[in-house]
Amino acid sequence: MAQAVLRVLCERMVRELPKRELDLEEPANEALYVVEEMRELLEGVSELSDSFEVREEIGDVHRALEASADHNRSINTPQHTPNPRRAARERLRVGSGVG
Repeated sequence: MAQAVLRVLCERMVRELPKRELDLEEPANEALYVVEEMRELLEGVSELSDSFEVREEIGDVHRALEASADHNRSINTPQHTPNPRRAARERLRVGSGVG
């Protein structure tokens, strides 16, 4: 894309030089202006690319944290939740010597 823009710009300069009797300074400045705009455009694209990479990495970290949290919840969740009434009866039964 950048090469095509530069080629069109150079062709335009070659066509207009004889017609307008322009000195080389104006077309050179115009070419520098176009190159600077293209550089800024490429920097913007690069910044967007960096942002997308950071977002992707954040997503990876988020997924890893979720997986770790799920794993920790499964480890810390008791397999059997004791019935408080049953536990109290069991304590009374064991304490009274009946069994």
